[in-house]
Amino acid sequence: MITYKERVEIASEYRKWAKDNHVLDCAEAVIAFLEINKIIQGWTPCDMAMPKPESNEQRRGWYLTTNDSGVSSLTCYEFYPDKYCKNGWRSDLDILAWMPLPKPWKGERS
Repeated sequence: MITYKERVEIASEYRKWAKDNHVLDCAEAVIAFLEINKIIQGWTPCDMAMPKPESNEQRRGWYLTTNDSGVSSLTCYEFYPDKYCKNGWRSDLDILAWMPLPKPWKGERS
């Protein structure tokens, strides 16, 4: 899993690239900003990386995903996909980005 520090480093690389390439076009600047924002928020675009198993025994994992309809949902990722999976995701829709689920809440019960 990518750490917050790594996300900030990637965002810094995007900023440096934009500055070095004199990205002055408004549309390009907005796209670069959105990419940086996705990384900092914890979303990983599927074309950048896919989930990795935490152990050799792990067969699947659950992730928060965003699909091509712009909807976020809980989706199963199969590390050893079968014919019913689309690019590893157990979904009929194209998954564009994913993030790990947060750790369970451990507060006081009322």
